[in-house]
Amino acid sequence: MRSEPTNLLYVPASLLATMPRAWGESEGLHNWTVEGEHGFNLPDRLVIWDETLRDGEQTPGVFYSTEEKVELAKLLDEIGCDILNCGIPAVSEGEQKSIKAIADEGLANASIMGAARTMSSDIDAVLKADCDECVPFIACSDVHLEYKLGKTRDECIEMATHAVEYAVDHGLKTTFVTEDTVRADPKFVARLYTAAIEAGATRVLFSDTVGVMTPPATRWFFEKMREEGVPEGPIGGRAGQPEWGFHNHNDFGLGTANALAAFEAGVPNLNTAVNGIGERAGNTAFEEVVMALENLYDVDTGIKTELLHELSQSVEEASGVPVDQMKPVVGSNAFTHESGIHTHGVLANTLTYEPMQPEEVGHKRRFVFGKHTGTAAVNDRLQRNGVEASQDELLEIAEQIKTRIEARGKEDARAFVKGFREKTTSFQGVSTQEFWDITKSVTGQDPTKTKAERSP
Repeated sequence: MRSEPTNLLYVPASLLATMPRAWGESEGLHNWTVEGEHGFNLPDRLVIWDETLRDGEQTPGVFYSTEEKVELAKLLDEIGCDILNCGIPAVSEGEQKSIKAIADEGLANASIMGAARTMSSDIDAVLKADCDECVPFIACSDVHLEYKLGKTRDECIEMATHAVEYAVDHGLKTTFVTEDTVRADPKFVARLYTAAIEAGATRVLFSDTVGVMTPPATRWFFEKMREEGVPEGPIGGRAGQPEWGFHNHNDFGLGTANALAAFEAGVPNLNTAVNGIGERAGNTAFEEVVMALENLYDVDTGIKTELLHELSQSVEEASGVPVDQMKPVVGSNAFTHESGIHTHGVLANTLTYEPMQPEEVGHKRRFVFGKHTGTAAVNDRLQRNGVEASQDELLEIAEQIKTRIEARGKEDARAFVKGFREKTTSFQGVSTQEFWDITKSVTGQDPTKTKAERSP
């Protein structure tokens, strides 16, 4: 059980029940995403393809046990995810067993997916893991084809179509995916995807693998694919008319914005990961996409949003990756207030400084008493605890709180930051010394002294 800090005031929902809970219930507030004329082509519904168990585990230093994968899969299923990409079964026997353990759970809602390179042996591993779906993937930008795969464009198409046909022939619902789609030649992308669709793919996924798109570019890209004649079908897809999806990363902090832009452009299937974990700067955050669609676009996502905070904490603990305090929706500061002006506003009406309610996501509202605390927060806390104070006394209490905070040194804060950085680095993989110890046990050799790396 997590202990709660003692310098915070938690405000139960029952004490704020009389306040407006949504924009539409408060006169004079506008939501121009809904009210404005934007020409959106919103899909009939959202399809969530969750990557927490696959791409999320590719976060440097992250690994899940089989038990953790199964428990997270059950939580993702309970909250309402449509598809769980559980990993690449061909990676190892242990990974295959973990994915099969998830499949054996017989989840109520989510389809179990296994990823595969465009190789028959990888697809065989997906079959052995008893997955419902297979997602063969291959890179398609020229830089990947030349420097990583050493393949021509025609060879790429041949590999893709063979893999899709093999998966389909073995009874797997098949999604075709490419890495680095958005940096490739659009005409080649269209030719490649059309060939994969003709081979039997009933869902296709376009990827912004290194997070270089912007919202306007994302919308343009999908219109370009339509102009180039890539077949498109309904949610669920069918032969010759696949469901479209989007996989994107957060390297420039645009992951959520670009995913929403894809949805605006009519793409129903969005790839996300809880807490935005993943390679480099991470994947698009599940909780951010869901709550943006629910609150800003007025879309019923079908997700049990009241479980978001609990799910976030479960992923945080299993992955070992701490959630940023300022993380939208699920961070510890997402509904925390210290400023006297803000606290006064929230106590009068939560809509003054909160765009959504913490109860919506299973979170808590908190007030911090520090340098910026005003008398409104002090008075509210005193009254809730049966203490009466005059205005002068309230001012004195607030002033003493500020004085105590300002008198504190920064040594503890600096030590915390330094320790956090060191712990984060040491947590990611084996240490330098461990690496060379392993190498020596296998090869019997030490690194050349003149070129030896220094142990951290």
